[in-house]
Amino acid sequence: MATAVQPGEGVAEVQYRITLPQKQFLNFDPNFVTFVEAEIRDSVMADGRGQHIFRSGDPAFLTGLRQAMLSADPVIEFRLGFGLPNNMYWLPWQRHIIVDAYAKYQSVGTTAGHVIVIQSANELIRISRHTKVNARKGTISDIVQTIADENSLPAVIEPTDGKFLMIQNFVDDSKFILKRLVPRAVNKQGRAGYFFFIRDNTLHFHTLDYQANVVQLNYYASPGSDLESQDMSQQPDLWEAGIAGSRFIVHDPYTAETKEVISSPDNAVKLSDAIYEFSTIANGERNTAYHLGSNPLVEATAIAQYVYQQARLKTFKSTVAIQRSINLRHGDLLNLILTQDASKSTTDSGYYYVTSAFHTVKKQQVTSVYSMTRGELQPQSGSLTSQNSENQLMPGNQAPGQKPNLLEVQSSQQTKGGGTQDSTRTFASLTNPNTGQPV
Repeated sequence: MATAVQPGEGVAEVQYRITLPQKQFLNFDPNFVTFVEAEIRDSVMADGRGQHIFRSGDPAFLTGLRQAMLSADPVIEFRLGFGLPNNMYWLPWQRHIIVDAYAKYQSVGTTAGHVIVIQSANELIRISRHTKVNARKGTISDIVQTIADENSLPAVIEPTDGKFLMIQNFVDDSKFILKRLVPRAVNKQGRAGYFFFIRDNTLHFHTLDYQANVVQLNYYASPGSDLESQDMSQQPDLWEAGIAGSRFIVHDPYTAETKEVISSPDNAVKLSDAIYEFSTIANGERNTAYHLGSNPLVEATAIAQYVYQQARLKTFKSTVAIQRSINLRHGDLLNLILTQDASKSTTDSGYYYVTSAFHTVKKQQVTSVYSMTRGELQPQSGSLTSQNSENQLMPGNQAPGQKPNLLEVQSSQQTKGGGTQDSTRTFASLTNPNTGQPV
């Protein structure tokens, strides 16, 4: 059964620890260091970022922060929790790199102190810090696994089709994966649209339903939440990106053959069953001339499918702001119930892919803003409880594509996580964040 997203009772708390040399931790003693506010942003399309603000009257805390920066590997760990003191729901510990830290000195009368602001980013920022020259061989998934191993990152990687020779020429690992590997990744079922991101200190490289949580939000039963829905279907940049299809004219210099490769809507992920008739627009497809190199034709096939899948997924965008609830994550599939009558359906209801999560924590309150997208509408139906398919008012233009296997998705943390526990949620505090000792 899908986890329900709804406001709860309690307060928000963020726990911190900063790693010092010799495996010591900088003490966030509440008698000397006061938490002010935090902003935490995670995304399947960019590196995760955080801004953490504290107030301190203890010069030793600022000295300890400088000591952490001296190591050239300044690591800050934090976790966000919400609930009652004896029943807190904690998200897993997040490991970030400190990318910026500054202090604003204050003095009032005979007192003095600092406002300390720490900017952080997840492990993607680390693998963006240096460039490499490498000739990498194998499937795309093999190459990503090698890069994850080089950076000592646990990974959840979906196998890909086709073997490649890819040259990483004075470019960092992160950009190499995003610009060169992601567009060429296609699985055995012909499905492209891979995502590359960090979640709970684990590198993810897979399609949207390879590993995810399935979560449900009944909007009208969630007081204090705000929802915006946007139809992007007529945006010129989406048509340029290939929302109506992607056609590659591929020339193979080794055989002197030229072939036409067209994206297949049937190989795209569909999150609902109704779609706009983009294919009826004359010359609506994106046309690209492509010159094959040493890689097989599957390269052009994968890129054409990737271009179409990514553009289609951005057709409908929704943003929901929820107070006092943190159990929706980037990379989740959200079932949005957008009707006051449980027996009815609306076009904006149904499943979405959560692309980003943004938490603002201040004065023990948390507000979370989630962005989510999909390429289809939910068909209008007279009754959601009707078992007779002939009584369902379905449109004639059934959306092509492959529906995610939701039962498999919900168990994917156990079946596809490679044994890693980094993505497992925690419900109780097991260690003191200041001392690292059990409590």
